[in-house]
Amino acid sequence: MFRSEKSTYGYLSHDNVNVRFKKYVEAVLGSSKGHHLYDTRHTYATLLITVFHVDVKTVSVLMGHSNIETTLKYYTHSLPTCHMTLPV
Repeated sequence: MFRSEKSTYGYLSHDNVNVRFKKYVEAVLGSSKGHHLYDTRHTYATLLITVFHVDVKTVSVLMGHSNIETTLKYYTHSLPTCHMTLPV
């Protein structure tokens, strides 16, 4: 996921990335309780749809979902229907 020349295998371990993320969140927010690295995935997809008005099919591809229903289920449940446009 993240390259590192210092790592034995050339990549940072999952635990190492999580520890760094928690330290960053604590520095910014004062506490890392309730915040997880995986939350950034949801934020990314939601921002693409709501702020940048990227169509759901494109977001589905970017997220690596095998079908658009997954994207619709997890990332558009609380959004206005006007943002859930599909390419023609």
